[in-house]
Amino acid sequence: MKFLAAKNGIQCRTLTLKPKPNMDDMKKGGKSYGMLSLFSPRPLMIRTLVMGFVWFTSSFVYYGLTMNAGSLSSDRFTSLALIGLVEIPALLLCGVIITQPWAGRKRSLIGSLLVAGVSCAGVMFTDTTEAVSGPKDDSADDTNGAAKRTKQNY
Repeated sequence: MKFLAAKNGIQCRTLTLKPKPNMDDMKKGGKSYGMLSLFSPRPLMIRTLVMGFVWFTSSFVYYGLTMNAGSLSSDRFTSLALIGLVEIPALLLCGVIITQPWAGRKRSLIGSLLVAGVSCAGVMFTDTTEAVSGPKDDSADDTNGAAKRTKQNY
């Protein structure tokens, strides 16, 4: 706690921990908080909905990319190993960036989501068929040669 207080520029005072209140004390007059408490004040409701959307979207994109990893190369085990290797520098970079005083949680989350979104959108404009299946065969486009081969088979 002293380390966190020094990092935030706050003087650390003595910390006393209170025991957890039991249910009888809460029923007498204390407030009880549940799931609906996240939606009662409007700012908290907006934050809850935004964070739920970000979590849902990030999870589905991550699992979608992982499930599609088998189509990166002919060997699905090599593809999965490449996906795993990409995650190692990403995790190290996130650990370094989040501890910087200029970044913090919010800016690092916004930055990483923007980079991921631009990267995923950039895939739409690239031709990935050649990278996956190799260069195109020009003889496949030759319709005259295909007609000759077909006549020879009959």
